Amino acid sequence: MADDDPEHKKKARPTVILNRDYVVKKLNQRQTVKKASPLMTLQEIFEEAPDKDRFIGDTMFWKYFEDINTERIKHTGSVEYRNLRVMCLETVFYLCILFLFTLYVY
Repeated sequence: MADDDPEHKKKARPTVILNRDYVVKKLNQRQTVKKASPLMTLQEIFEEAPDKDRFIGDTMFWKYFEDINTERIKHTGSVEYRNLRVMCLETVFYLCILFLFTLYVY
């Protein structure tokens, strides 16, 4: 009589018909509900912080790269410029490692 047990019954999910209008509505809803990223909320701190080394190499620059302030990249002492420099060096390093590993395999 396991079929009569309420713990074993699956909950019925409402069926959703995926049509174009439904998908567009959900995508628009996600874009309007988007929360501010940590880069946007810490913008004033990046500009005024005396110890900017604290933010160098932070993973939020990788996660939210689209929110990096492009006007501040022009200044070589800014946190954004220094993080992009570190990101570029990391990418070059990983590509070199990948090349060496591929060379070793052959």
